[in-house]
Amino acid sequence: MISPTAPRAAASLSRGGGRARRGLRPARRAAPEDPGYAVSLVKAGSDIRGRSAGPVRAPLAELTPEQREQLARIIDRGLAALGATPVA
Repeated sequence: MISPTAPRAAASLSRGGGRARRGLRPARRAAPEDPGYAVSLVKAGSDIRGRSAGPVRAPLAELTPEQREQLARIIDRGLAALGATPVA
């Protein structure tokens, strides 16, 4: 199923298969063991790509500016590996 919120990116990830999974490894390694961190990553990633998913709800925390910058670099590298165009 293709995501209704980011169809082109989802389609690229779907076609990218193993390359996409490998591209996400840095984000998974950067994630602390906090179980809610994945939610913060997804929401920040959507926002970075220009599709705001709104703020995370308590007790979860937003990413720090440094974490957002790192996530943006990871997303850009992943999109470049898939031949997709980064969006500011």
